[in-house]
Amino acid sequence: MAKILLVEDNDMNRDMLSRRLQRKGHEVLMAADGMQAIGVQSKGMGIAIRIADGNPRALHAATVAALEQLGLLDDPSGTPLAAYDCPPIRNYRGIETGGVVPVFKLRSA
Repeated sequence: MAKILLVEDNDMNRDMLSRRLQRKGHEVLMAADGMQAIGVQSKGMGIAIRIADGNPRALHAATVAALEQLGLLDDPSGTPLAAYDCPPIRNYRGIETGGVVPVFKLRSA
C-alpha cells in the first residue's frame, strides 16, 4: 500500500491512527511534532495529504471525513472520533444553528 507520515502531538490519537493505518496494510512513520516530521521528510519522503491544525471545529470534521474516504474509518460513531464527526454550531445561547460538514472528495494523483 502506501508509506504514510503521521504527525500527531497527542500520543493516544497517534497510536490509534497508526494501528488503523497498519491494519489496512500501510507502512506508518510517526512524528510527535513538526520538527520530527521535518527530519523524516528530509529523508526523501513526499507528502500526499496534509491536514493541519487551524480551526479545530472544522479540522476535526475534515480529519474524520478524510479517514472515512481513505477507508480507514468505517463508522466514526463507534470510535473516540464520534464527537468530531460533523459537530454542531451553537450560538451564544447554546442553541444549535448549524453544523460543520466537510465538502471535499479525495482523489488519486
